[in-house]
Amino acid sequence: QQQQQQQQQEQGEEEQKEEGAESNNQQSEASEVQEQNGNATAAKEEEEEKEGKEEGGEGEGEAEAADGADKKGAENEEKEEEDAPMEEVKAPPKKMSAAEEFQEASKAIETVAAEAQVAVKAAVRHIELQSSAEGLVGEAISKLQPKLADVQTKLTSAVETMKEHFERRKVEHLIEESQDRVAESEAFLAKVLAAEEPFRQAESVGTELQEPGKCIAELESALDQAGKHMGGTKTFLAMKKLAAKRFSEASATRSAATLADLQVKLEEVAKNLMETKKGMLQRRTLATKREAERRVAQVEAAVAEAGQETAALLPTEEGQAIDPEFMRTSCQKAGTAQQAAAVAITEARGYLQKQQKDTKLLTADPSLSGELVKLMERLTKAQSDLDHHRAALRDQEHKFVARRLLDDANEIVTGLERHLETATQKIEPLLSARTGFYAGQCLSNFLPLLRSYITSKEGGVKAVFDEIRGESESITQESFMKFAAEKIATPEGEEPMTEEQLELVFQRLDSEGKEVVTLEALESSMRIQFVVAATVLMTDKLAVKGGKTVRKLEVGEAVEQLEEPVKDPDLGLTRIKGRAEKDSKEGYITVAGNQGTSYLNAFDLEGARESKMEGILQECGTKGLKAQKYIDAKINELKSLQKGPLADTKSALQELLPRIRKVAEERKGLRAKIMEAKRKHSEQAKALEKQRAERLLKQAAEEIMAEIKPKTEAADTKCTAALEEATQLLKKTAEETDETALDASIKELDETMNLASTSLELVKEALVNEKIKTASDGPLREARALLIKLKVRMSHLEGHCKKQSLAVKARRKQVSEENTALFKKVLRAEAAKKELPPQDLYKHLSTDTFSAEALFKFIEAAPEAGEKEAQLRAACRDMAASVTPLSFVAALEEYYRCTKDIAITTALDMTASKPIRKLTQGEIVEAIGSAESTSTGPQRRKCRTITDNKEGWVTLKGNQGTDFMQPTSKPYVCYFASSPLSIHQECDGASDEVGTLAQGELCEVLEGPKKEAPTECLRLRGQTSDGKIGWTTLMSHSGKEHLQLLKVKICKQSIALTNTFDISEGKSLRKLEPGEAIELLEEEKEDTERKLLRAKVKARSDGIEGYVTMKGNQGTYYVEDSDCHFVCQVAVPFQKRFAPESEEIREIAVGELFQALEDPKIQAQEGAERLKVRSCKTGATGWVLAGAELKDWSLVSKLTSSASLHEGVGLEEPKELRKLDAGEQVELLAVPQVDEASGELRAKCRALRDGLAGFISMRTSKGTDLLKPVFGKM
Repeated sequence: QQQQQQQQQEQGEEEQKEEGAESNNQQSEASEVQEQNGNATAAKEEEEEKEGKEEGGEGEGEAEAADGADKKGAENEEKEEEDAPMEEVKAPPKKMSAAEEFQEASKAIETVAAEAQVAVKAAVRHIELQSSAEGLVGEAISKLQPKLADVQTKLTSAVETMKEHFERRKVEHLIEESQDRVAESEAFLAKVLAAEEPFRQAESVGTELQEPGKCIAELESALDQAGKHMGGTKTFLAMKKLAAKRFSEASATRSAATLADLQVKLEEVAKNLMETKKGMLQRRTLATKREAERRVAQVEAAVAEAGQETAALLPTEEGQAIDPEFMRTSCQKAGTAQQAAAVAITEARGYLQKQQKDTKLLTADPSLSGELVKLMERLTKAQSDLDHHRAALRDQEHKFVARRLLDDANEIVTGLERHLETATQKIEPLLSARTGFYAGQCLSNFLPLLRSYITSKEGGVKAVFDEIRGESESITQESFMKFAAEKIATPEGEEPMTEEQLELVFQRLDSEGKEVVTLEALESSMRIQFVVAATVLMTDKLAVKGGKTVRKLEVGEAVEQLEEPVKDPDLGLTRIKGRAEKDSKEGYITVAGNQGTSYLNAFDLEGARESKMEGILQECGTKGLKAQKYIDAKINELKSLQKGPLADTKSALQELLPRIRKVAEERKGLRAKIMEAKRKHSEQAKALEKQRAERLLKQAAEEIMAEIKPKTEAADTKCTAALEEATQLLKKTAEETDETALDASIKELDETMNLASTSLELVKEALVNEKIKTASDGPLREARALLIKLKVRMSHLEGHCKKQSLAVKARRKQVSEENTALFKKVLRAEAAKKELPPQDLYKHLSTDTFSAEALFKFIEAAPEAGEKEAQLRAACRDMAASVTPLSFVAALEEYYRCTKDIAITTALDMTASKPIRKLTQGEIVEAIGSAESTSTGPQRRKCRTITDNKEGWVTLKGNQGTDFMQPTSKPYVCYFASSPLSIHQECDGASDEVGTLAQGELCEVLEGPKKEAPTECLRLRGQTSDGKIGWTTLMSHSGKEHLQLLKVKICKQSIALTNTFDISEGKSLRKLEPGEAIELLEEEKEDTERKLLRAKVKARSDGIEGYVTMKGNQGTYYVEDSDCHFVCQVAVPFQKRFAPESEEIREIAVGELFQALEDPKIQAQEGAERLKVRSCKTGATGWVLAGAELKDWSLVSKLTSSASLHEGVGLEEPKELRKLDAGEQVELLAVPQVDEASGELRAKCRALRDGLAGFISMRTSKGTDLLKPVFGKM
């Protein structure tokens, strides 16, 4: 089979190669046929071109010239096309002619025929290759050969027929083209005859041509076109004759006959053209004479018309005035006529000169030259007449222009003088004292006050007018002065207007100078006007929305306010009802936009008058400058003229310049008067402003000192008295000093110090006041000097009071400490006598109320009570005011901290005692007895060590003054962990538990730290249920088992867990993996039929129950007993390494399975450190485990960061008393407690700074300690 497949494959490849070769042959044959046809066609075209050129070379010279012109035109067209910019515009496709369509169809048919011949040849070759085949193939091939021969015969016949058809079409096309060319030549001849027709008609009737030049040009153009086309047609017919010779005999004969007839027609056309050319020269000569005569006659008529128009300008009498409009129109007509005559002369001269250069005409008619010379003489005379007319027109124009120029200049200068006079009349009132700048300023200051008064009265301006005038018809100066003095209120801080200023106001209101003010004048002055600052719309309603536009107000327009400003209810814009001064239209206008755009600005009356005055002067200056420039420009234009009317006008214009300069000088003088009036007004305003400023400065200085001076004087008096009292108290000894007097002095000093500090701040604030700070002279400078002295005095008093307050407080502290030390000594002695411990003593003294009287009553039996009763009573008062159970216990016990290593001995006398042990630096001891001095001098005291509870004598201070022991606070510990801490009876974790410590519980340290005896535990390495390997504690140091051995079985290899005992009927629940633990639920049973030992079990990993084969029928055991699986009894840590303090992986849960990988190992451990404590909350006493969460503590702590002091323990709705600063110290008043709502540990404390008591958190939300204990003497 493989051989057959290989043979078939090889045979297929050979057939593909043959087919590929045949297709290649067919393609190559087709290309050969096409190439042969193409070569043949190209050869024919080259031959035709060559014959055409030879025959064309024998043509006439005209034909060659025509061809050369055509080629030159074609070259020029190609060059223009090359030079033209390329445009990316696709030309529309050309519609093919019938000949082109026939040519394309012929090519397509030839291509198809060639392809068919190639296909037939390929078929013949293929059959010949297969002719040697035998059998069925050979028979089939023999049948195909006749068919193929028939196809070849038919194809040959079709090709021949096609060639004949193509030749007939070519002959027809040749004849059609030749006939068309001859017809075109006949058409050109017809155009020549049509152009010649006007000449024949004129000759036949004996008349002249109307436009001979035009007719001659048309005839010459027609002859030129016909000659060129004639030459081209001759060449075309010669080439077609050569082409006809290549046809078959019949076609060639037919073509030659037709072309011969066309040649005859073309020769007839050429003959007619030659006859027309012969009569052309004679006609041109005659037309030239007539045209030259016509042009000269036209020139003479135009010059005569120009003379008539010029004569109409000349005046009939000397000095007669001429209407400017008539002069302008006449000059325009004369100039137009003269210009037309000049153009006609130029054209006629050019025509004659051109004809004089035409040699053909002069040769054809010798008399033409003389006639042209005579016509040139007539043109010269016409030119001379035209020049005379031009000179006359120019003289008349100069006279008229000179008269008009002088009149215009006089009018401009006279107008400038009149404008200066008007400006002087308008500006003069502004320069007078009665109505000048200062009066305007007084009026501007008075009008707002008067307007305010009118607004407050009913009836408006009319009612106030009646009030002022009284019984008179108008307001007199006397009634106005009286009204202004009595009714017009001066604003606070401003000076009232003087009588002189009010007189000026009245004079300004009396605009007509009649010594009275009318109602109309008062109403006019009360008008509120605005100037449009930005383009804005005037609407018919108050609301912008829904309103119609009345018109648009442009910048600079004046608007009168008709009603008070009101806000748009929708947009909140301030709008007024106003009237436009320009057209008196009324409507509502927006004063300012929401974005800060100001549309209307208040109208400044005085500013408007000043601007108007400046505008008048500016306009006068502008007109003067224009007049100066106008006259200078005209003089400059006439500069080159030395005589004539315009030269005389130049001198007259120069005489006008002094008048212009005089106007300029007067305008400068007027401006100088204005500047002088402004200067005087400015000086008056400055003088008034200076007086006002001085008054305000004096008033400001008095106001500043009015507040400061009484307070500084009071502070000075009180501080001096308090300082004197404090000085007298400090001169007394501590025993002579009364604490009440010290407290009163401290209070007085603090109050006076605050008073001095407040006064000092007032002085400092006044000194930084900008007016005081920058004052160089005047009342403010004097106030500044006084303030500096007060600043120095108050600063001195404040510092002195502070210094004395500190001294008195130090004395108060010294007295209090001495009294407290005496009280504690007496209290300890009395408590020892009555054998009452501190806790019991506190309960004894606070049965009813813990009072100073109860305290003193307890110690009144002591000897010191009689001698120093006052000191002891003061100490009792202090303790009763701030005592707590914690502070009371701490007050009755004394503790020392070792600052330098020292021995504790058995007796007071160091020489007779033995050392018990050495106290190390930092160790704390409790004082038992009172301090005593030995014979050798050192102060010693009996103490008990906290560390190991040893009693003995310790040196407090050596002979050389060395401190070995320093007083310190009572030692406490505070428990911060959330889980309870056990309190054991003995220093052993295995001893009985006597109580527990809760979170925040405070304990007194009684003994320790002390280490327990060494212990042992069992550690076990194994694997948890999730496959992790590590170490855990099998049995703790106390002997408590954490893991218990579990009886389970282990799968030795993979086995199925089914849901029934019968393995054939049950379904597999899952597969048990090797090493997986299972628990036996029922006893093993034997399947007798299959001889299998099976049992019901439960998988420990997922709890699935089912049946499993314990032993197979071949004796194979699939399950065996395990002695290394444990179950967790108590949650225990699972760690990475053997050491119990190593990193913890996770916690083994109760009931979790644990597989041991090794035998248990013993771990020996040192005893833990323990402290003997007494709970301040429960009173439970015992030993607790020392650790990180059991921290050394003190009753006094300082804040590590700022915190809030709250009124209650809860944080749900805390009332903050105040903010405690970082570093501030607080005293613990009670045992800390946990806020149940927030879970935070809270402590009741008292701030030592101000004695304020409240609750504070001991830790932040991130676990950072807020309180840090302060160890030292309480």
